[in-house]
Amino acid sequence: MQDLEINSRIRQLITDKGYTIYQLSKESSIPLSTLYGIINNVYLPSIHTLTIICKFLNVTMGEFFLECSSEDPLYLSPSEEHHIFLYRSISSRLQNHIDEYLLLLRDTNVSIHE
Repeated sequence: MQDLEINSRIRQLITDKGYTIYQLSKESSIPLSTLYGIINNVYLPSIHTLTIICKFLNVTMGEFFLECSSEDPLYLSPSEEHHIFLYRSISSRLQNHIDEYLLLLRDTNVSIHE
């Protein structure tokens, strides 16, 4: 991710989440001047500052740096979160079976009727 993209990504997430830079500053204790410097590409945020920003915006660092097209969802739906919760609660042997099954479904382009 390029420098300008990091700053744009922060701006995008603030807007997408319905916050203002002022709210981020107040609730995260990051000085407003620092945030404006980051947003206006004067400088890059430190890892510490970026961690605080991600925590405030409720995104992981991985999600922050995730490169996705506009058609790809950036966040998990409640249903996807539930599936991950269930997946993590079963043995690795069963997880492997599920992985194989999902790959089979994807590769064979099976359509399941609702």
